[in-house]
Amino acid sequence: MLEIALRHKPHAACIVPEKREERTTEGGIDVAGGHNHLSFYVRKLTAAGIRVSFFIESDTLQLDAAADLGAPVVELHTGAYCDATGEEQAQHLERIVKAAAHAEKTGL
Repeated sequence: MLEIALRHKPHAACIVPEKREERTTEGGIDVAGGHNHLSFYVRKLTAAGIRVSFFIESDTLQLDAAADLGAPVVELHTGAYCDATGEEQAQHLERIVKAAAHAEKTGL
């Protein structure tokens, strides 16, 4: 996928889990756990003028890792919120709102 992006040079590229056993629609990529591995891709894409984003969980650890890697944008996973109802849904929404506020505070 990196070679395709570097060849076509899209305006932006969102890094998400890509293997079925990874979380993808069930959750975001683990930027904090994959920091060293992902830094190579972020550097290559950024150097080519491609804006990098990460599809991640609404978690400050993941947000901070994305900012540390230099990604200017994140996309927050909202699947658990969409699947929940009642009080559980309200709790997921609160988590998403807090994550969005943290992202804004860190410049994402």
